[in-house]
Amino acid sequence: MRYGILADIHGNLEALDAVLAHLHDAGASAYLCLGDIVGYGADPNACCERLRALRAQCVVGNHDLAALGAFDLSWMNPLARAAVEWTAHQLSPENRAFLRSLPEEGDGPGFQFVHGSLVEPTTAYITHSFAARASLELQHAPVCFVGHTHVPALYARRRGGVLVGRLAFAAGQRVVLEPGRQYLANCGAVGQPRDGNPDAACGLFDADTGTLTRYRVPYDIDTAQAKIRAAGLPFWLAERLTQGA
Repeated sequence: MRYGILADIHGNLEALDAVLAHLHDAGASAYLCLGDIVGYGADPNACCERLRALRAQCVVGNHDLAALGAFDLSWMNPLARAAVEWTAHQLSPENRAFLRSLPEEGDGPGFQFVHGSLVEPTTAYITHSFAARASLELQHAPVCFVGHTHVPALYARRRGGVLVGRLAFAAGQRVVLEPGRQYLANCGAVGQPRDGNPDAACGLFDADTGTLTRYRVPYDIDTAQAKIRAAGLPFWLAERLTQGA
């Protein structure tokens, strides 16, 4: 089975459609979504509907919870808060019910997935090896997929070991997940990359061969930006898409 890995879509339909087409061509037959389906972008309903139609396995993110009124907005910066408040008024009853149904953690054959970290599923950021180690301590599967930082990263340790290393994880690189090791992988953000590259990010996990590949996919940024401006969302939410920031 080949799983397409999606995280941090953030209501960006143009980016989502581009990565879905790419992953389909790469052989994905199932999809994992690591949360933050909505927030920031102008197409929250359409993004939810794409995932529902695919029957993707999804977990909830902090922006999804915020759009449902289930997350303390004081933790969010003014731009994020403005976007989730707008999103809350746009969501259809069906898509609100869909987001409300999502669990905080998911798993499958040989993998786990969560939005932030196994330590705190919706809010914890994994930005360095120490944070990765805390999550790996709770991990029972060979690999766990995370999002939330919007920055690709790959960490590994020997099963039961103490030392955690950050590995090379270039776009297009096919990583062989070695037996006896545990991995924690962030394939990057679909809808709002923050690593200086504006192309949408996603991954492909082949559970049969134990390999993981991450991709960067160009998409129609101009249209995504125009929709954000037309919706009256904060100007910077459109501008940052061209900067990958």
